[in-house]
Amino acid sequence: MKNYHLLFLIILPLIIGCEEFEEGEISVLQDTDRVYPTDILKNLWNSDLHYSSDFENGDNLEVMVVDDLLLIITLFNIYAYTVDDGKLIWTHERIPAVTHQQFKAKVIGSRLFILPIEHCSSQLLILNKTNGQLEDMFFLNYLSEVEGLCGAAFFHDHYIYFSTKIWNTDDGNPADYSYYIYKYNLLTENLELQYHNDQIFKHSRIIQPVINSEQTDIYFLYVTFDSLNHFVNIVEIPLDGSQQGERIISVELNTSSPILRYNSLLVKDNCLLGDFEHGHRSLRAFDLSDDGNILWRISNQNFVYSHQGEFYSIYRLSTWSLGQREIRTGNSIWFHKFSGQIESLNFIENRTLATSLSDNEKYLTIIDLNYGGLLVDIDLLTVGANEDEDSFHHQVMSYSNGRKIITITKNGRISSFKLPF
Repeated sequence: MKNYHLLFLIILPLIIGCEEFEEGEISVLQDTDRVYPTDILKNLWNSDLHYSSDFENGDNLEVMVVDDLLLIITLFNIYAYTVDDGKLIWTHERIPAVTHQQFKAKVIGSRLFILPIEHCSSQLLILNKTNGQLEDMFFLNYLSEVEGLCGAAFFHDHYIYFSTKIWNTDDGNPADYSYYIYKYNLLTENLELQYHNDQIFKHSRIIQPVINSEQTDIYFLYVTFDSLNHFVNIVEIPLDGSQQGERIISVELNTSSPILRYNSLLVKDNCLLGDFEHGHRSLRAFDLSDDGNILWRISNQNFVYSHQGEFYSIYRLSTWSLGQREIRTGNSIWFHKFSGQIESLNFIENRTLATSLSDNEKYLTIIDLNYGGLLVDIDLLTVGANEDEDSFHHQVMSYSNGRKIITITKNGRISSFKLPF
């Protein structure tokens, strides 16, 4: 086993974009050899996805593990495999709606619910978990008493929280929309209005809601405009149903054309991280216990992620780097330079581990998030794929409490590995 040595500590401004960042010490780890050889991973099984149409390909896959099922959603089909042995157990033909759509799925009893979360104006599918037969399908915004078109949606327990918006006038003024948040009970089919605002700005980007690390509240975002400035508004909704949602923060953006970033929120210890602004990215931490006052701010983070209540960023400086920062101070905990581009970052459930792709998606690397160390590589030959004609899909699924992972290539090679660490 090869150790990662601390090369140096620096206490100096970290240049991010055009601004300086001075908080904290930065531990810089160079991209060196992997800690483990590839053969330390135990290959549990291999399988293949055979596309039913020439229009299906690895660029339009959504992959997830739900209970004991591996679901692969293409533009035209949903394929279900068992995670224990990789056998295909059923295929469900679906009507294509939006390409590159994101889905979430949940099993309740014998039914499998599949929800498009980024454009939830598409249909909610309810399938039989055992055979994939369609039991029901409907649009959330077609439910009785729902106003407007569905935007973002989120599963929690046996509820779907979702937002909608609708024109107030026929002229299509983007600053004259109404905004709603609903809670739909999948068991009782009961619908409850959680929040309503009659004057919002129609923003083209759909921002996913997020649940805080304490699992007590869910947070939605929307934009307003007062003829001079745009504002980001944060709505907090208690998950115990004790009260309806309440707007807790309204933040001026100081820009005429706001851009809200996807997958950029984390709420923990009364601190909310928000990644929004026009042009260069601006990550800011807001103190929810102090009227949303800004605790710290960093500009031009390339990508922002949260996992198990912790905050990670991918930077594009002279090289690609991955780092972790403290939530309430923004101080760097560790900072790891890579010799090549970090092409994706996926997290392994219940573990301080992540995976990334490199070398044009030819290699998959497992990363230790305790310090950013690179543990082991998986290449295309290891999974039995053609290294000249294939590449890894960016999603890597985990199961068995994060002790096993499933990889898939764009040409449909599926492999499962047991992690030894």
